[in-house]
Amino acid sequence: MFDFKAEQYDQYKLEYNKFVSSKNAPTYFLNSFNTEYVSEIVELLKYPAVDATKSQKIFIIIPSIFNSPEILFLNKQQNFIENLQYQGDVYLVNWLENDQQLLMADYVHELKKIIQMFTNQSVDLIGHCIGGNISIALAEMDNIHSLTLLTCPWDYSHFDKWLCVYDSLGLDKSLENHEFIPKIYIQIMFFLMFPGQFQEKINKYFELSLEADKELFMQVEDWLQSGNKISKSIYREITKDFCQRNILHNKNWYIGEDLVELQNIKVPVCIVYAKDDQIAPYISMEPLQKQIKNTTLIEVEGGHIGYLISSKSRFRIQYNQWLLENR
Repeated sequence: MFDFKAEQYDQYKLEYNKFVSSKNAPTYFLNSFNTEYVSEIVELLKYPAVDATKSQKIFIIIPSIFNSPEILFLNKQQNFIENLQYQGDVYLVNWLENDQQLLMADYVHELKKIIQMFTNQSVDLIGHCIGGNISIALAEMDNIHSLTLLTCPWDYSHFDKWLCVYDSLGLDKSLENHEFIPKIYIQIMFFLMFPGQFQEKINKYFELSLEADKELFMQVEDWLQSGNKISKSIYREITKDFCQRNILHNKNWYIGEDLVELQNIKVPVCIVYAKDDQIAPYISMEPLQKQIKNTTLIEVEGGHIGYLISSKSRFRIQYNQWLLENR
């Protein structure tokens, strides 16, 4: 059990609510251009290259379906998007809340339409977390030039312990009368997976002395609380097929009649994994490195998102070098 400190939590909640009430619009809307591509599932945002006169690359970023893409913008030194803008035009997939019972195949088909907009241009595809799984299903398209997988799990067997808790608490039955899963439910599930991290997080916050560090901490916390409700269909597909049946690792993931096979990916692939990641530990990503022919592994410090907000430049330097080598 973890040592829950009620008074400390009350103070943390007070400061978090104060931050939320004073915050501006999400950063990912700032300096973006709407491409006029909008469907019921997604809108496509554009962040133009810093130097439009040079020969530019086209980056398309596919974030996780569980949270907003805000995490890609929170690094104060140079965020992930800004770094890419020095090398080309950046397009960001922004998932929209909708009332459809979607499946992973629906996300894949929607993104195929977007990539086909760039038929005469090569595309560097970047997927974060489960957005990486989606991007893998797109990697065989003719105009894909490279693929980057940011802390993306493929073998979901490490969720076995969580699934036991999930079953023993009867959480699945509690959703029988719900067509959509509210985002708070997803947050509860992650809490059940790592309950001790809750108090550790609060302790870490109160150890911070600089206001800038506290602000970044609250921005990340706000990101963790972000996201849309998701359909019961996609929720069940992930928990039943991805987690319990582990269909990705067991080579049984089909998009329509097409089997998604890592061995068929021919483009250069950069795999980023974090040493202390519990959502996507290295063991969950190891099949990607073993089965994809042309891979480069970049190891970063910290957990699932730490490298995206860290002021250290090591990851950025390594990644830029990989992009340079695979121009």
